[in-house]
Amino acid sequence: MDVKGLAPTNTYLLQAWLTDLSNATDVAEFTSDLAGAAKLSYKKGIASKSKGKGKGVGASLPSVLDPVTGVLGLDIVSVFTTTDISNIVSTTTQVVASADLTNPTQYQYLVQRNLDNDGVIAGATGSLRLRGQNNTQQFLLRTDHLVTNTTYMLSINTAVLQTLTSDRKGRIQNMDLPAGSPNVLDIWSVELLDGTTNVVLSTTLP
Repeated sequence: MDVKGLAPTNTYLLQAWLTDLSNATDVAEFTSDLAGAAKLSYKKGIASKSKGKGKGVGASLPSVLDPVTGVLGLDIVSVFTTTDISNIVSTTTQVVASADLTNPTQYQYLVQRNLDNDGVIAGATGSLRLRGQNNTQQFLLRTDHLVTNTTYMLSINTAVLQTLTSDRKGRIQNMDLPAGSPNVLDIWSVELLDGTTNVVLSTTLP
């Protein structure tokens, strides 16, 4: 996140509006640089860096932002601390910038992960790749070591949407987001079921 036009060397608070809460939640404090700018960057599972302008919190993705698909909006809040003649300290806050993420003009979403083996077929493996960018959505499911030439069912968000057949080597590669699937941002579960609806491979998202 890049922010410009802030008061120089001032303390600010990043707040998030989440789907399951009615009030904004504190995320992190940061300080603008001499030019009134700041840059914050977070990555899940990887230490983040605040590069260039401003000082941010060097931490992985804050838990309140996980999953990022549950973030509806962000606020930049100015924090002012004053001390009166009686040495009583008071703090005031003011929202100076905000972003509505419910209908973004641009976005990029990428998830890549291995599927969990649920114990039905020993040695079965798989991977999933989801990508969303503006008006483009990509879906890639790869599996290996399944029973050969066998029909399986692909379930998304617990709804069976497509049948897939393994090849003579027990592999499946599916690059099509099944008809009836939600937007990739709204996918929270992917499962591969056998003919008796046992879960062979699965994952939860994001």
